[in-house]
Amino acid sequence: MTTYMGIPTENLPLLDPVRGIPVIGKPIADLLQPDLRYLVNWGYGDPSSGFSTGPADVPTPFGFLPPLSATTALGPDLISGTQQGIGAFANDLSTMLPSSASTGGTALTALDLPSSASIPTTIPGIISGIQAANTNIVGTLTTDLSTAYATLLPTADLGTVVLVSIPSYDVNLFLNGMTQMVNGQPLGGLVNAFGYPIAADVGLLPMLGGLEVAVLGEAGYSILTGTPYGSF
Repeated sequence: MTTYMGIPTENLPLLDPVRGIPVIGKPIADLLQPDLRYLVNWGYGDPSSGFSTGPADVPTPFGFLPPLSATTALGPDLISGTQQGIGAFANDLSTMLPSSASTGGTALTALDLPSSASIPTTIPGIISGIQAANTNIVGTLTTDLSTAYATLLPTADLGTVVLVSIPSYDVNLFLNGMTQMVNGQPLGGLVNAFGYPIAADVGLLPMLGGLEVAVLGEAGYSILTGTPYGSF
């Protein structure tokens, strides 16, 4: 079990795009997840628990590198995670093979050609068919354009955060480190001046990238299926 932003989750949200890949997505995600889980937990301070194990009444600030004790415990965990991932990958493949073979003929039977009775043969019927097709095409195009426009709004907000808010935050972190240097901690201040902005970017940029992938995924699903954007 991994905690993501303090919320326990069975599967890593980072691997959700991989799981969405048809057929092979789940085996690949299960192969990577055990080791990736330890790495994510390591970033929170403990490869096993995924959260700080320090006193609950003491704030835990973010830092440039996890504690040394967590880093030394990471090696054996990665070895164990590799074994778990290989086992899960092999199990997924073994369960997929029978189902793939059994469904081989069903896909062909689902391709039903229209009957001759459904094809219009009179001029009014042909005109009516053209009108219906025109309405469907225009309605679908309008919906797709609306979905694309709706996608631009959160994308623009995320772009503002990446281009404006995060650089401003990095500057303040750098200046805090310089202040620490001036106040008598030259080495620690120098490390924090450059390390804290890097640590902040490593934590924030992947999260924003994941949000953008989710936005684009919902927009694509809406366009392909006709489901109203934002209703799922």
